[in-house]
Amino acid sequence: MLLSMLEKRVDELVGDLACYQGHRTLWLDQDQGIVHAEPDDMLDELGFAYIYIATVFQPNRDQLTAALLRSVPVELDRVAASAAPVRPARLAAPATARRLTQQASTAALTSS
Repeated sequence: MLLSMLEKRVDELVGDLACYQGHRTLWLDQDQGIVHAEPDDMLDELGFAYIYIATVFQPNRDQLTAALLRSVPVELDRVAASAAPVRPARLAAPATARRLTQQASTAALTSS
């Protein structure tokens, strides 16, 4: 499942699962879709091609994401994977440090 699709599905599921007063069981279907059902509905035992993910009770976004990432294979989106790499912060730090040092020197001179 693409990362962007997983994030969207997590947002949908958080809203869906908040409506239920009891626990819900999450399943991964053969098309990598995530479905939920009553905990007593053992979909894999009924002959369906589902893989058990977790049983949850009104999870927040972080809890649900953590549960899903244990079982759902995730791929980076092509756009994100092919984007130009972000310049590491440590390469920009000397220029920032130099600017802050100059500002401190100027402030010290003007306050004297």
